[in-house]
Amino acid sequence: IHPEDGHFETFPFSKKGDYEDLQLVGDTLYALKSNGKINRIAQITSGTPVIEKFDTGLTEAHDCEGLGYDPANNRLLIACKANPAGGNERNIYTFDLATQQLNKNILFSIKLVDIQSFLKQNKLSGPDYATWADKTTLELGPSAIAVHPLSGNYYILSSVGKVLLVTSPGGAILQLVLLDKKVHAQPEGIAFTPDGTMFISDEGKSGPPKLYRFRMN
Repeated sequence: IHPEDGHFETFPFSKKGDYEDLQLVGDTLYALKSNGKINRIAQITSGTPVIEKFDTGLTEAHDCEGLGYDPANNRLLIACKANPAGGNERNIYTFDLATQQLNKNILFSIKLVDIQSFLKQNKLSGPDYATWADKTTLELGPSAIAVHPLSGNYYILSSVGKVLLVTSPGGAILQLVLLDKKVHAQPEGIAFTPDGTMFISDEGKSGPPKLYRFRMN
């Protein structure tokens, strides 16, 4: 879509599939499938895009949903909704844009025990937060991830549990916000403008899709 005049173009880049997220880096677009495969569509403004596909090694069992760009490290972030190994943790991986390869080592894991420890230490009040103390399973499955353009922190959105989690690039939990379920029926996308304005998109589980804007104070 051209922001100047609203004109948009379409072009095929692959077969039908469960595409979960998009990320634009310069004039190159990356499309993530739930099975971990990435389609790279370069030179999208040229009229003749160059398409390349990458098999990251992640699988449908990881249920890859979130794709973000980390400019400080020239890499893509891949947030997985599921963990094939089981357990109460969800993993974040990285895809190096210089080598066009997945780093097989997990960048960091979101763990139930760490969330519970954070809530206890920061004494976040309210009945919804209090229920986390007694949880025995992690009710969180990342659906989107984005890097804040000013702080460099990671914002991880989960439709499961209606959670917005903020972490450092190393994975330390900095904030956890439980979204209003009456407002956000199915939050699936997150993005920032250069000044830090945040957008959250809802798929509209029982109604039309919605886009919410959160301005900087």
